[in-house]
Amino acid sequence: MRFFRVERANQVLTPRASLGRESWLKRNVTQQPKYAWQGFWYAQRNISDNFQLYLLGLAKQGPNLLVYRKDIRALSRAKSDALRIVPSTVLMALPLSNYMIRPLMFTIPSFVCASILTSDQQRLRLSAIYDRRNHLAPRIVASMKPSLNHLSFAQLINDANAVINYAQILNILPFLVDHFGLSDLSWLAARRIAAFLDIPLPSVLPDAKLVQWTDAILKDDMMIRRDGIEHLNMDELVEALEDRGFIDIHALSPMEMQIALLNHTRFTKNLVEVVSARSSRGQLAERHLCGVGMALVLGRCLNVKQ
Repeated sequence: MRFFRVERANQVLTPRASLGRESWLKRNVTQQPKYAWQGFWYAQRNISDNFQLYLLGLAKQGPNLLVYRKDIRALSRAKSDALRIVPSTVLMALPLSNYMIRPLMFTIPSFVCASILTSDQQRLRLSAIYDRRNHLAPRIVASMKPSLNHLSFAQLINDANAVINYAQILNILPFLVDHFGLSDLSWLAARRIAAFLDIPLPSVLPDAKLVQWTDAILKDDMMIRRDGIEHLNMDELVEALEDRGFIDIHALSPMEMQIALLNHTRFTKNLVEVVSARSSRGQLAERHLCGVGMALVLGRCLNVKQ
């Protein structure tokens, strides 16, 4: 077994352990400012370009400029990145910042600006999202069980071997709308769900923020159905699944991501159709949104994909 790499040009023998230490130092200490600075300029250029295109288009076309989902999401991403890019860059430039991603994602996930991260850091971030959501999901479901106990759906939750699908959640939607929506949650339960979904400041008015999240997801799913999932690139797929609360994004292939998002958009379409049929005006009132939101939360905490 060879423990040395031979540099033929200079005939220098380098121990493998030294190579490992050198690589680790470059990746976690000496190269961190360089990676953070490159990420900062990449994100800053995207933010600047998106704002310039928006203002230029606004002057030419008026307030109806944002029609396509790609444009709407680009502007929304630019707004959020503009608030986080400087503190995230400073933090990522510090030595050993790779080891800070995990605790940050467990405590203040909305602080991290994903646009400046390297591919390795992005994988660390998605892995931390999985660990945190996988930790919170059983606790959220357990807190819901007393309200669902008299339904046959509760038996599925209690059965560790049961495979739950969207159709079964759709069947209990009328109960969720009438008796157990987001507005019926305690502050602690609503805060836990808001933290699961990475909503900023989850302790402040969490129930209202969950209703806003539900409305935003329904509108976004409608645009995805209109524009087509095939037009989303890899980053957009990851962002869409993350926004909806999917747990194991890091373990999905691009094709599996597309299928999961496609099934989710079909699920939200069915949810809207059911509650619209129950509404006298055919529009969603707040109690309908609360019921639909609870159905979405159940789907994500139970990791339903079909």
